[in-house]
Amino acid sequence: MKAFRTHLLIFIFATAFPHHKCIPLMANILPSIHYITDVNGLPNYTVYKIFKDSRGLMWFGTFNGICRFDGRSFTHFHIDCSKPLNAVTDIVETEKGEILFGTRNGLYIVNQPLQTCEHICPQIDYVNGFGTVGHTLLIGARNGLWQYESPEKAEAIKIGNNIISKGNTINDITDDGKGGAWLCSNERLIHLNLRQKTLKTFEAPPQLFTGYLRNICRVGERLFIGTNNNGLFAFDPATASFRPYINMDCPVIYDLYSDGKSQLYVSTDGNGAYIIDTHTNQIVRRFRTDTPDFPLPANAVYTFWHDAELGINWFGFAQDGACYNYYRQPVFQIYRYKNFDTGKLTVRSFCIHDGDKAIGTREGLWFISESRDIVHYFTPEQLGGRIVTNIQYFGGYFVIATYEKGLCILNPKTLELHHLDQDEKLRNGNFSRIEPLQNRLLFACSNMGIFVLDTAFNIVKHFHSRNSELPDGYICDIQFDLTGKGWIGSMDKLAIYDPLIQTIQSRDFPENYFNNEANLTFNLCRNGDILAMSETSVFRTKSDLSEYTTLDLYDRIQVGNIFFVTENRQGKYWIGTDRGLFLFEKDLKHYRQFNETDNLPSLKFNRNEFQETPDGTFWFGCTEGLIYIPRKDQTLLTRPTRGKVILNEATVDGLPLSPSDFHLQYTQYKIRLDWNFRSQTLAIVPLLLNYGHPQGRYYEYSIDGSDFRSYAEGENILFNKLTVGNHDLKIRLAGHEETATTWQISVRPSILFYLETLLFILLLLTTWQFHVLKTKRMRIKQAFSRKHQMDMAIAASRAIRMQKERDEQKKKEYEEARAQALYQKSKMNHNEHKTIYKKIKECMELERPYTNPNLRLTELASMADTTPAKLSQMLNQHLKQTFFDFINLYRVEEFKRRVTDEKNSQYTVSAIAEACGFKRSTFFATFKKFEHCTPTEWLQKKEAERPSKNKAKASKDKQTGMD
Repeated sequence: MKAFRTHLLIFIFATAFPHHKCIPLMANILPSIHYITDVNGLPNYTVYKIFKDSRGLMWFGTFNGICRFDGRSFTHFHIDCSKPLNAVTDIVETEKGEILFGTRNGLYIVNQPLQTCEHICPQIDYVNGFGTVGHTLLIGARNGLWQYESPEKAEAIKIGNNIISKGNTINDITDDGKGGAWLCSNERLIHLNLRQKTLKTFEAPPQLFTGYLRNICRVGERLFIGTNNNGLFAFDPATASFRPYINMDCPVIYDLYSDGKSQLYVSTDGNGAYIIDTHTNQIVRRFRTDTPDFPLPANAVYTFWHDAELGINWFGFAQDGACYNYYRQPVFQIYRYKNFDTGKLTVRSFCIHDGDKAIGTREGLWFISESRDIVHYFTPEQLGGRIVTNIQYFGGYFVIATYEKGLCILNPKTLELHHLDQDEKLRNGNFSRIEPLQNRLLFACSNMGIFVLDTAFNIVKHFHSRNSELPDGYICDIQFDLTGKGWIGSMDKLAIYDPLIQTIQSRDFPENYFNNEANLTFNLCRNGDILAMSETSVFRTKSDLSEYTTLDLYDRIQVGNIFFVTENRQGKYWIGTDRGLFLFEKDLKHYRQFNETDNLPSLKFNRNEFQETPDGTFWFGCTEGLIYIPRKDQTLLTRPTRGKVILNEATVDGLPLSPSDFHLQYTQYKIRLDWNFRSQTLAIVPLLLNYGHPQGRYYEYSIDGSDFRSYAEGENILFNKLTVGNHDLKIRLAGHEETATTWQISVRPSILFYLETLLFILLLLTTWQFHVLKTKRMRIKQAFSRKHQMDMAIAASRAIRMQKERDEQKKKEYEEARAQALYQKSKMNHNEHKTIYKKIKECMELERPYTNPNLRLTELASMADTTPAKLSQMLNQHLKQTFFDFINLYRVEEFKRRVTDEKNSQYTVSAIAEACGFKRSTFFATFKKFEHCTPTEWLQKKEAERPSKNKAKASKDKQTGMD
């Protein structure tokens, strides 16, 4: 019923609104141009600069800040100053991928993760332009020339003595191709030798320039200078001469840009934009409001960026935003012959025979014979109806079916048109499809059954529901297979024409067959199989009905209607839909989809409007023309397309990704999701970054290597059942592996999951613990009591030991103080000091009294046959040491000797220290006092020195052996 209602509405509309008898020829189709303003995304309608970064994203510098554009949506970056100080003058990308831009307020850097801008190098005022020379970034500003090194550092290159003079202003910069740079100030050119930091100036002749030099660009060896009042000039460095260049009828040159080869791109403030070939010194392209194939919204062009890779021209305007032409990669051609153009014709049907073309539209018929130079139009009045539903070549004539007024035949030789009106039903029927059977009979499907005509166009049979099993209502289609069997689709169900008994049957189909599908249309495969299309499914069946399969094409490409599926000579399948044209491989799984980027004028096709002519050309009829692709151009069908897939939108549980997370997926291709017994729901919208017309594109995605699934442009791809771990998400333009991008989706348990899990575990533990506590409460209480008693005893023992050590220390200090008091009254000469020292040293080395941890001053004095006062005086005045330092120094040396002796390797450091006379409580502090490191660090250092010493020793032994 859906198809019938559609046809009925078409009929009513066509008859209710009469048109003129003659249809004018259509002009060439304009290229697709996208106009953007502050209404649909720009921060301001004045665009000063357009720039493409290394990732392929476009940046717009406007009177009110900067934004980024991916072909579908804009991202704005906040600047901490207001108009007019935030007016962007130039944009550049550093080698590190940083986006810098100049404003009237100075230099800024874009913080993409936070979507903000930071003011850097505050010493730079009012940036006019950037210039890159090798790895060096130069900045021209109102207060001179600067060499940028980092956001924290920029070095001034002195131009004039007065930093605030007009002569110190640098308006633009370009490299000289030899490691230096050309600078453009208000009144002169300056050549900069970057290595030596030397300058050479070239004064602009006052008779040529009444204004100032605005911008500069190098192409080859010549420089081109744009001025604010005198147009475009050329400068020859070899002769140091200025001369006026091409006159563009506008004195204000607002911007210059070059492709580095021969093309110069010029923006004027009042007369459009131009492309100049500097080799021939000719204007090769103009862009103005009156340019037929690329009309600009205004002639005040502030910037012109030509993307040579994609063939896109970008323009920024004084008050009209920006515009650009969509990226195209033409595959198909719109049929044109001389002044005849099918570009805006609604092609409802067509037939090509021996080069002659009959093209049916919703407003009559066109006949074209290029060999005879004929283009003829037949009006609806001549045809008897407006809508031409089908055309077939039969019996030397083009047979034409109309929706309202039956059939007529066209003699291609004489252009005579005759109506088949021998029967009233034939004359007034609504015909949908005509199909010849072995060039002997012609079957015509209508709302009154099927008429069978012979080669003389006489009715030999009229099938209807009363004389056959043909269903009532509108007959949609008929297709004959290789055995002559006719497959008939109606508004109700499937029927079969049997050529042996010459009747139509609609019973006795196999069980679960698709015979109850309504509005079926058909195509014949090369192996004899039949493809049947309904409004919801596509079937493939053997002609003997022995087997059939349901093809998942509707689910695969997510379209509303499939109008035809046709196998070409290479065994591939063309599929025409209401959302574009598809070419499937032989397996009917892998495909490529074609849309406006491939030069399709429309994405909507009609039923069965495909033909492959003997020369191998593919022809298609769509709602905006007859299109074709010759055999020689069919390699373009598999040509790689440009651009990579990015994510235009990404949300998690319905909320957009934060700017930092979005930047993470954009730069590192990583997406993070939380998991709490199920993953968060990730919704993404992919976009092919090539600035083609986004309408009609199809994308495919695969998760963790699974089969690819298709999604149409702008639809959300949802993921909500991902397991914990890392998952690889691969997205590509349908059939174009070269556009694929892979993201890593990291799914990790969320904090909430850990909290919930912890609470659950705590609940279990609490329940178990409560049960255990009932039986072990007393035991635990006793254990805590014993532990408390043990802790108290240990603490008391420790306090007693520490008090004892403090008492001993005080006693030793008292004895030392007492001895000090004694030797203050004693007068000893240097010889006495030496004598006592000698005795003490012999005693320490021979008897090693320092190993006694309780050694006292009086004991050592007695062993050296001297008094404690003299010994103390000798230590303090002669050795500048206290008694304890003197003793401990020997103990440290003894420890170092013993600890490195392999015989003591079984002892601990503490045990060896005690054997040397130390007490455990004072050893570590004393050792660090003399050695400036801990015992462990000292041992590690000795271990590190040991291999080098062994190596040196081995080398010495080897040398000794050689000697």
